[in-house]
Amino acid sequence: MSQKLPLSVFIIAQDEEDRIPACIKSVVDWVSEVIVVDSGSQDQTVSVSKSLGARVIEKDWPGYGPQKRFAEEQCRNKWVLNLDADESISPELALEIQKVFHTLPPKNKAFKLKIKDVYPHQKKPGFWPYTYQVVRLYHLDQGRYSKSPIHDRILLKNGTEYITLKGDVYHKSIRSLSHLIEKANVYTNLQATVFINQGKKVSLFRLAFEFPLSFLIGYFTRGNILRGRYGLILAYHYAYIRFMRLAKLWEKQVIINE
Repeated sequence: MSQKLPLSVFIIAQDEEDRIPACIKSVVDWVSEVIVVDSGSQDQTVSVSKSLGARVIEKDWPGYGPQKRFAEEQCRNKWVLNLDADESISPELALEIQKVFHTLPPKNKAFKLKIKDVYPHQKKPGFWPYTYQVVRLYHLDQGRYSKSPIHDRILLKNGTEYITLKGDVYHKSIRSLSHLIEKANVYTNLQATVFINQGKKVSLFRLAFEFPLSFLIGYFTRGNILRGRYGLILAYHYAYIRFMRLAKLWEKQVIINE
C-alpha cells in the first residue's frame, strides 16, 4: 500500500534468526514502524531484523511482562500491535487490519486476534488447529501489558469494546521436540519460582493426579485427539509441563525447609 498505517508493531526476541524474518515480513510493508527488543541474542537476530527494516533495541531480559512494557514505551504510535517472534500475520488478516484502520478506530476499541498453531511439518495451520483468541491490537491510552514476569497479559480499562478479527495469526512455536522440552524447562523454572514467592504449597494428592488429569485435558479438551500422532505427543507434553511446575515447587519447598 502507498501509505503506511499509523501503527507500531513490537516484537520481543532472543535467538530468533530463523523465525523472525516471517514475522517482520508479514507487517513491514504496511505499518509505519516495526520494533524488535532483543534480549542478548547470540545468533544473527539483530542483524537480520535490521536488514528487514526493523528498529532494534537491546535490553537484558527482565521477564515477559516487563519486557513487553518496555517495548510499548519505545513505540512512536499510540496504536500498537504485538507479535511474538514465532508468529506472522496471514495475508487475509493484513488486509483486514488495513481496512479497519482506513479511518482510525476509537481508542476504546481493542482487537482480538486468532492465534493458530502451525507445527514444524506444516506451512500453515492444518485441520482443526489449536486456536486461541487474545488482544494484540490496542491503543496505549486504553491499556498496557501487566508486570508479571511469566504472563504477558494486557490489562485494559473498564469500558473497552472488544472486537475479534477474522484473519489468522500463524504461530510456529515449535522448532522440534527437543526445542519444546528446552522451552518447558525454562517455563517450569519460572512458574515454580513464582509459586514459591506466592507462598503456594503442593500436596501429595496433587502431585499424584496432576499428570493424568492434565493429559486428559490436553488430549480431549484442547482437541489434540484430532491432530494425530503429533496431537498425542503434545497432550503428553502439556501434562509434563503441568506436572513439572508442581514437582519443582515441591523441590524448592524441601530446600527451604532444610
